[in-house]
Amino acid sequence: MAARIAASPVLGAPVDNGGSMRFARAAPPATFSRRARVWHFLENDTRLMSFLTCVIAISTLTFILDTSVEDPVTRRVFFIIETVAVSLFTIEYVLKLIFAPNRLKFVRAKMSLIDLVAIGPFWVEVFIANVLQREASINLSWVRVLRLFRIFRIFKVSKLAYGFRIVMAAMRMSMTSFSVLVFFMLILVILSSSLMYMFEGTDPPHPMQPRPELFATIPDCMWWAVVTITTVGYGDAVPASPAGKVIATGTMCLGLLSIALPVTVLGSNFTKVMDMYEQELDMYDAADSDGNGNVSEDELRFFLFTKRQQGSVSDEFKQTALQLMRKYDEQNKGFLTRAEFNQLVRALHDSLERTRPPTTTELMHKLAAVEQQLAQFDARMARMEALLEGAFGGQRGPSTLSDGPAQADGME
Repeated sequence: MAARIAASPVLGAPVDNGGSMRFARAAPPATFSRRARVWHFLENDTRLMSFLTCVIAISTLTFILDTSVEDPVTRRVFFIIETVAVSLFTIEYVLKLIFAPNRLKFVRAKMSLIDLVAIGPFWVEVFIANVLQREASINLSWVRVLRLFRIFRIFKVSKLAYGFRIVMAAMRMSMTSFSVLVFFMLILVILSSSLMYMFEGTDPPHPMQPRPELFATIPDCMWWAVVTITTVGYGDAVPASPAGKVIATGTMCLGLLSIALPVTVLGSNFTKVMDMYEQELDMYDAADSDGNGNVSEDELRFFLFTKRQQGSVSDEFKQTALQLMRKYDEQNKGFLTRAEFNQLVRALHDSLERTRPPTTTELMHKLAAVEQQLAQFDARMARMEALLEGAFGGQRGPSTLSDGPAQADGME
């Protein structure tokens, strides 16, 4: 696993350093223009990414500690650290904006928007504090809200963290299970809170309840229901009547079941995503023959030749390496990054899935579906014959229908 990750475009190729493995920086091809080389450095240089990760960690720590410090000297030091960190993020954003192959696409990218949200509020706050504060009529209390936006810079690490991307992919695959969980929990909260209000929040309240105000309304009981279903159990609201305890027991049991099932699906999807990422890293490692962290046109041509020899490319996928490079190299860099190469691999896999013969299991499912459709058709025909029999009276309708052709032959 370590060797596969080492060959990724972010970490570069593995290099033996006295028996231990270190990561080599992914170098751009020598034919790159200066603009492309700077962009490649900003996007793929391992040392720059490690430095920015440390800056993000330090700035986030100072943001947290700044809320618990009253000493003006310490707060001044924190402000200086914050200013230096935001200045570095601003320089990174401006350089990427200048050297991006496609500036419009860069500005509209999700990570670019996160960068802008992370650095923008700081400069707005500095401008307001140093320029607009001279106006005594302006209320600047809302400026504190801008400080909360600094925490968004923690999402900058997502493009550097391999595990974070795997977790997010698994969660996207489990959205259907999560939606079912939310729907089931909503129904359970409404039912349990309504029953609890009936037995614990009646007017007058139950004599055994020491704090009847906690169950005075159904929304108050909903707070108890959410805490109970999620197995948190703060203990601030506790049922006292026997009926309330029975309802609480059922709510706890159903809450455990409602949470356990989607978590199992999430774990299964996480395993699938891990296997998928490992396969993609294996393919990328095989395609990146020179180990520079990118797939050039020649490397892509050899990769396609190898896959066609193995029968892993369907007949409908007839594009040449040059055509695929133009299609998936959206920024005209002259090479494919890991994300772009993975899109190409998924397209190869989808085309192969569309052309492969069905398995025995798939044929059995299709046969069962056809049998079900035939059974439904037979049931409809039986109902139609019953209607015809009732319309023509007795057995005359069916006999007329069956004898019609014979009688016609006799007349002829």
